[in-house]
Amino acid sequence: MDKQKNSFYHAIKVNTDVCIGCSHCMKVCPTQAIRISGGHARINKNRCIDCGECYRVCPVNAIYVDQDDFKKRPEKKVKVLLVPSVFIGQFPEIYTKDQIFETVKKQGFTHVFEVEQAVDAIIEFYKNYSESDNKMPVISTYCPAIVRLIQVAYPSLCDKFIPVKAPHDVTALYFREYFKKQGIDREDTEIFYITPCAAKIASVKEPVGEDSSEIDVVINMNTLFNLVYSDLVNDSEGECNSNIVSMNP
Repeated sequence: MDKQKNSFYHAIKVNTDVCIGCSHCMKVCPTQAIRISGGHARINKNRCIDCGECYRVCPVNAIYVDQDDFKKRPEKKVKVLLVPSVFIGQFPEIYTKDQIFETVKKQGFTHVFEVEQAVDAIIEFYKNYSESDNKMPVISTYCPAIVRLIQVAYPSLCDKFIPVKAPHDVTALYFREYFKKQGIDREDTEIFYITPCAAKIASVKEPVGEDSSEIDVVINMNTLFNLVYSDLVNDSEGECNSNIVSMNP
C-alpha cells in the first residue's frame, strides 16, 4: 500500500463563487484540512480524506462532490452499472427492485448488478489472511476514507493494510471476465459505479496501491436517484391516468 503522498485526488470541491466563509466546514473537518482564506473555504489537499463532513454541513451548498458525466460517454456494446444495496433502499416500498433496475436501464445501461456480490469472497479472503502467518493486527481497506486518514495522519501503519481490492473493483473485475468469456472485448465493455460516498469516488479515481481502478465511470448517488425516481413517478402517474381513462363509459 502507498504511504503518505504529496497530494491526492479529491472528489470534494469548493465553489468559491458561492462560499460565504462561514467556517461551518472548518469546524467539523476531522483532519483540519480546511481553512478560511480570502473570505472562502480552502481545502488542503494533503490533509483532506474526502469524508464528506464539510459537504454535509455547508449551509449554502458551496461544497460539492465532483463526478463523471455518465451521459457524455462513447457508445459501448455493454454498459454495466454497479449499484450498492443502499441505493435501492432510498426508494419508497411501492417500487420493487426489478422496477428500479429496469428504470435505471433507461438511463442508457445494458446491465445492472448489485456491487455487494463480491462481499462474501472478500470476507473469506480476510478470514484466510488473518489466520495466516501475517503479523497482527491488520487493517481493512473497505472504507477509503479510513485508508486516506491513515495515509495522511498515520503513515507508519500503511504496512498493516490487508492487500485486497475494494468490493466495487472485485465485482467489476468479475464482470469484465464474465463478458470476456461471452466473446465481448474489454474495449466494448464499460463499467459504471454509483456511490453516496465521496471517498469512494476518490478511491476509483486514484486507487491505493494500483495504477487504475476496474471502474471506468463513477457517479454520485443522488444524481442517478433523482433521475430514476422522477421516471418512476412519471410512469406511475401515466399508469394511474390510463386506468382512470379506461374506467370512463
